[in-house]
Amino acid sequence: MVNDILDFSRLREQSLELQIKPLYLQSLIDMVVLLSQPLLSGKDLTLINAVKKDLPPIYGDENRLQQIFLNIVGNAVKFTHEGKVKISSNVQNGHVAISITDTGVGIPRNKLKDIFKEFEQADGSTAREFGGTGLGLAITKQLVELHKGEIVVKSKLGKGSRFIVTLPISDEEPDEVSFKSVSDEKRTNICDEIDENILPNTIDLAGDLEGDFKILVVDDEEVNRQVLVNHLSVQNYTIQTAIDGLEALKLIELHKDEPFDLVVLDVMMPNMSGYEVLRELRRTYTGADLPVVMLTAKNQISDLLEGFDAGANDYLVKPFSKMELMVRIRTHLQLNDMRKLNASKDRFFSIVAHDLIGPFQPLLGNSEVLARHGHKFGPEQILDIGQDIHLAAQNAYKLLQNLLEWARLQMGRMVFEPENINLAKLANSTVSTLESVAKEKQIKLSSTVPPGTIVVGDENMLDTTLRNLTSNALKFTPEGGSVVISADKTTDDFMEISVTDTGIGIREEDIKKLFRIDVHHTTIGTSKEKGTG
Repeated sequence: MVNDILDFSRLREQSLELQIKPLYLQSLIDMVVLLSQPLLSGKDLTLINAVKKDLPPIYGDENRLQQIFLNIVGNAVKFTHEGKVKISSNVQNGHVAISITDTGVGIPRNKLKDIFKEFEQADGSTAREFGGTGLGLAITKQLVELHKGEIVVKSKLGKGSRFIVTLPISDEEPDEVSFKSVSDEKRTNICDEIDENILPNTIDLAGDLEGDFKILVVDDEEVNRQVLVNHLSVQNYTIQTAIDGLEALKLIELHKDEPFDLVVLDVMMPNMSGYEVLRELRRTYTGADLPVVMLTAKNQISDLLEGFDAGANDYLVKPFSKMELMVRIRTHLQLNDMRKLNASKDRFFSIVAHDLIGPFQPLLGNSEVLARHGHKFGPEQILDIGQDIHLAAQNAYKLLQNLLEWARLQMGRMVFEPENINLAKLANSTVSTLESVAKEKQIKLSSTVPPGTIVVGDENMLDTTLRNLTSNALKFTPEGGSVVISADKTTDDFMEISVTDTGIGIREEDIKKLFRIDVHHTTIGTSKEKGTG
């Protein structure tokens, strides 16, 4: 998506330059087929490479031709659920023709003329199902035309489609592939500023990313590290740097309790290459756990494949623009944030489903006993059962209340409404609400907040917070203990509100779990009370 937006902008401004040279299409198509294999996962689909081995060379930009055929093959696979996608070749009138034929959904006749326009896909419903930028085929057509070639499409709805790309034959033989040396790699400027005014004004670097993100920058060149730090610091990311692979691995191990959100990793480094660092990282962290964006001056397909094979999430080929760097980093942070949020939600709802069973079992059991045998019980027995039912209902209500508060917070419907709050009055109200629980355990519950103490905040939120903390303190304080709500002014602007108990305390290893929604941490209270976690 990032590449599509940047390429679209450059093509629109006619600033995209091709590196034209004679080359053979056979090996390039082989690589396209290899790179496209993961797209077949979960589909009853075969990708066939029927390109002739004796094709004459053509004129083209290797990277852009790879992009052209990856776009077309990717599109064919996307809209073909079963059957085959076949890549074949033909030579005609001084041109090589490459055909990509699929047995997919096909394209309606009235859409064929628009298929190469920006933001067009086969049809609206398909676009919604599969997503995408809507720029891929438009960019593909323009890239083919820059090669002095042609692209056409033939399709039958429900039968499949065929895209045919024709490219001019070269009258020169391709040179041997030459690779950049390490010294060339290190001399390449890391950033190449482009006119960022040409980019669509829909790109918002600030966006809705929330939270403090930690990024590790690994590069043995001080100038490169500083350029990256300067660019990334603008977004208020917390940046740490490492001068080589060994230092990077040590830093990642050191921060394993509060891990980095992303690593920017140079490929060419002394002693330990970026590939080696990445392979070592992937023994512990998956690409979802710790995204890695690699930096390289090598843009040969084999180099990129080696990086992805080692576990890279993305690549930036030097020199790259500041905008490209920022958008790619932001995209991976967003994806990782979404993965973590979804994992937290899944875990949270699993916990809630499990914990709801607890209070409903005594509710159902005791109510059934009353319904069947209540006529046999005396007043005291009925009162005992009624109290058990009331306690179970109270626990279920508290759990649902917490779930509702969390849902409002996640959906952004919990509105923070600050006002002046009489803290002493609020603390006394909490004491009154929970006094019966304290008396039952013979715990002294009190507030020492000075009368007239005023704080600024949302009264409902502060009330919920105080009530939950105090209830938790009572749960883990044995009979005869005490729980005190207090407040002390720490500075001219802030008040520290405390709930202190004489309870059993918390193990050090459990403290970090207390405020995490994705970790189920619940402990039986001193009187066998159960919580929601």
